[in-house]
Amino acid sequence: MRAILELILGDPQADRAVPPTGLTARLTVFVAAVMAFLAVITLAVSLTTGRVAGVWAQELAQSATLRLPVDPQTADALLLSALDVLETTPGIVSVRALSAAEQQALLEPWFGPDLPLNSLPIPQLIEIITDGDTYDVDGLRARLSGQVPGAVLDDHTAWREPLLDAASRIRLISWSVVLLIGATVAAMITLAAHASLAANAQVIRVLRLVGARDVYMSHSDDDGITWSPRRKISDMVKKENWRWYATGPCSGIQIKTGKYKGRLVMPANHSFHPSDGSAWTYLCHSLYSDDHGETWKIGETSEPGASESQIAEVSEDLLIQDIRMQTHRKNKRAVRFSRDGGVTWTPLEHDLNRNCPKCQGSIISIPQTGTNLLVVSNPVGWDRSQMTLRSSADGGKTWQGNIVIEPGRSAYSDLVQIDDETIGFLIERGPNNPYEKISFGTHSIDLLR
Repeated sequence: MRAILELILGDPQADRAVPPTGLTARLTVFVAAVMAFLAVITLAVSLTTGRVAGVWAQELAQSATLRLPVDPQTADALLLSALDVLETTPGIVSVRALSAAEQQALLEPWFGPDLPLNSLPIPQLIEIITDGDTYDVDGLRARLSGQVPGAVLDDHTAWREPLLDAASRIRLISWSVVLLIGATVAAMITLAAHASLAANAQVIRVLRLVGARDVYMSHSDDDGITWSPRRKISDMVKKENWRWYATGPCSGIQIKTGKYKGRLVMPANHSFHPSDGSAWTYLCHSLYSDDHGETWKIGETSEPGASESQIAEVSEDLLIQDIRMQTHRKNKRAVRFSRDGGVTWTPLEHDLNRNCPKCQGSIISIPQTGTNLLVVSNPVGWDRSQMTLRSSADGGKTWQGNIVIEPGRSAYSDLVQIDDETIGFLIERGPNNPYEKISFGTHSIDLLR
C-alpha cells in the first residue's frame, strides 16, 4: 500500500538535499537521555547522602548515652546518683532515663516482640543531650567513675566517624559516576558524529559544490536604485576543491585603456582543500568578463597564503592586485601584476614598504598621463589601528604620503574617486574596537601626490 501511495503521490523525500535522520542519531539521543537521567539520579543520591550524613553527625555530636550496671539492689540509688551528676555537669542541656517500654522497643527489632524484659539483666539507659560547646566528656567520665561506679558513658564517637567516612565515600563514588557518565556521553557523541560524517562524506562534498559557497551576481541599470534578480555563476567561477569563497571585498574594475579596454576584472579569494585530506590553505585569484558580465572566466590563482584583495589599473595593459596575507604575512601587504588583463599574474611578493596586520585593504587608481596615481588604505597597527593613506606614482615601487586618517582602532576600508580633486574613504572604526561604527570622509588628491 505504501509503495502504491508513493507511486501515485510521489516520494516526499525526493527533493531532500540531505538524507533524513537515521537510526544512529535517534539511538544517540536516546542513550544520551538515559545517561543524563542516570547522572541526575546519581547526583541526587550524592546530595541526599551528604545532607543526611550531616544531620546525623550533628545530632550524634550533641548526644550521648549512659549505661548503668545491672544490679537490682542498687539500681535505684545508681540512677539517682547518675542523674544528679549529669544534671550538675556544665554543657548538658537535658537528661532522661529511658523507660522499660522504650528499652524493649529498642531491642524488639533484634529479639522480637515477645522478649521477657523483666527476666533479663538489661542495663538502665540514660539519654543525654549536650550543647556541643562547653560539654567536657573527659571530665564527666572522671566524675562518673567516682560517684557512679560501673557506669559506661558512650559519646557515639566510635561509630559516628565511620558513618561520616562512609557518607564521604558514597559522595565520592557518586561524583565519580557522574563524571564517568559525562565522559561516556561525550565519547559516544563524538563517535556518532565521526561515524555520521564518514557515512555522509559524499553528501557533504556535493553540498560544498552545489550550495555551501555559491557565487551570485546581479546588475543595475539605474545607478543602484534597482537591481536585477540574482543569477548563480558558481559553475563559471568556482573550482571543485574550493570551499571558502568571497569576492573582494570592495569593487572590481573596468579596464579603461589598452587592448583589454572594456574588460571587467574582479578580485576574489578562496580556500583550497585537497582531495587527499592534506592541509588546506587560502589563496586569491581574479575573475574577468569580456561580455559585460554575461560570462566569466577564472584568472590565475596566487601562491598559498593570500586572501582578500582589490585590483587597480596601473597603466596601459598593466594591473596590480593588492593583497591581504592570511598566512606567512610578515605583517606586510603583498602584490602581484598582470599584463594580459587579469588572465595571468606574476608571482606573489611581499611589499616590504607597507606594514599591515592580517586585515583587508583598498586600492584605486587616479588617471593621469603615463602611470596612474595609485592610492591605498589599510591599518598599519598590529591591533588593527592607524588607518593610513598612501600613494604611488611609479606603479607601487615606492609609496609616499603615510597620512593617518584614523589614529585609533580601524579595520576594513574602501576608496573611491569622487572628482578630479577628491577621493572618498569608507572605514570601520571605533574607540574601543574597530567595528563600532562605519564612517565616511574625504581627502584631497593633491595632498597625496
